[in-house]
Amino acid sequence: MHVLRMTKTFAFLLRQIGQVPESIPLTEKALEVSRRLEGYHEDLIDSLCEMADARNYQGRFDEARQLTEEATELARSLFGADDPATLRATHTYGVALRLCGRFREALPLDQENARQRELLFGPASFFALNTLNALSIDMRESGDYPGARDFQEDAYRRARSALGDEHPLTLRIARNLAVCRRRDGALAEAAKLAEETLRRFVARYGPDHFDSMSTATNVFVDLRLAGDFEGSRQLAEVTVRRFQQRLGENHAYTLLARANLAATLRALGAIDAAQEQEDDAARRLAESVGPRHVTALTVTIGQANTAYARLDFERAREIDEANLPVLVEVAGEEHPLTLSVMANLALDLRGLGRGEEADELQRKAVEGFGRVVRADHPWLVAARQRRRIECDLAPMPM
Repeated sequence: MHVLRMTKTFAFLLRQIGQVPESIPLTEKALEVSRRLEGYHEDLIDSLCEMADARNYQGRFDEARQLTEEATELARSLFGADDPATLRATHTYGVALRLCGRFREALPLDQENARQRELLFGPASFFALNTLNALSIDMRESGDYPGARDFQEDAYRRARSALGDEHPLTLRIARNLAVCRRRDGALAEAAKLAEETLRRFVARYGPDHFDSMSTATNVFVDLRLAGDFEGSRQLAEVTVRRFQQRLGENHAYTLLARANLAATLRALGAIDAAQEQEDDAARRLAESVGPRHVTALTVTIGQANTAYARLDFERAREIDEANLPVLVEVAGEEHPLTLSVMANLALDLRGLGRGEEADELQRKAVEGFGRVVRADHPWLVAARQRRRIECDLAPMPM
C-alpha cells in the first residue's frame, strides 16, 4: 500500500510540473493495483480520478468521463454525497463533462459541489475555489457571459486574498477570468490580465507547460482583437508548434489553437492559409470529439467566415444554415454562439440578394443579443452594423 501511494504521489508531482507523458504509465499501474485491492475504496476512487486526468491530457475525453462517472457512483454509494472523496470525484466528473462539451450537465453538478465544498472547507479554501473556477466556466460556456464574469471576479478576489497572486490556482483563476472578460466584451481588461498571467506562468513553469500554452492561446486571440495581427500570428504559430510537440497533432487543444490561428491569418488577408488550417482542424476535431461538440461547431463558424471572405456567399450560407439548428439543440436558442451564427447567416443571405430574409434574421439576432449580453458587447455591435462575427476558442482546464 505504501508503494502504491508513493507511486501515485510521484505521478501527481510529474503532472504538476508538466511531465504528464512520463506520469501516465505510473498512473495506469496505480489504477491496476487499486482495482485488485479489497477494502481500499478511497485509493481506488483517487486512482480513477487521476487516470481520468491522464486521459484528458491525451485528448481521450470520453474515456475520462467514464472513469469519473465510475468514481462518482462508487464514492456516493460508499460514503454519501457530502464526503470529501465524493466531492473530489464529482469535481473531476464535472471537468470530464465539460471537456466532452456537456456544459449544461456540468453546471448543476458543479453548483452543488461548490456549495458543499464551501460548507465543508470554507469559502476561501483551495477546494472551494477550484470548483468555483470550474463553475464559472460552466456558466460562460452555457452562454451567461455577464454572470460568469461577475462570478469569476469574486473568485479571483478570494483566491488572491487566501492563496496569494503567485499560487498556481490563483493563476488558473486569473486565466479563466481573462477569458470571461473577453467574452463579456471587456477586451482591454482581458488582454492586460492574460498577458500578466502568461508572464507569471512562464516564470513558474516555462513556456512549454500546459498552463503557459493555454494562456498564450488567450493572449494571441486578444492581440488579434486589438488589431495587432502580426503580433498575434507570431505568438500563435509558436504556440501551435508547442501544442503539437507536447500534446500531438490530433489533440483537441492543438486543433483549437490552429483554428484560432486561422482567424488571425484571415484578418491578415491570408485566406488560403486560413482555410488550410481550418479545414484540417475541423476534420480532425470531428473525428476526435464529434461534429456536434461545441468546439468543433465553433471551428466551422470560422470556415463560414473564410468562405464569406472569398465572397462565396453560397458556401458560407450552407455552413451557417447547417450549424444553426445544431447549435440551437446543443447550446440553446439564445446562446451567444447561436446568435452569432444567426447574424452571420443574415449576411450570407444578404450577399445572395435575399434581403427580406436577411433583415428578419438580423432583427432576431440583435434582439437575442440584447437579452443575453451587455449593450456595448462587440458581437451585438457587429450584428447591428452588419459586420461578420468572429468566435474564438479558449482551452479549458483538464
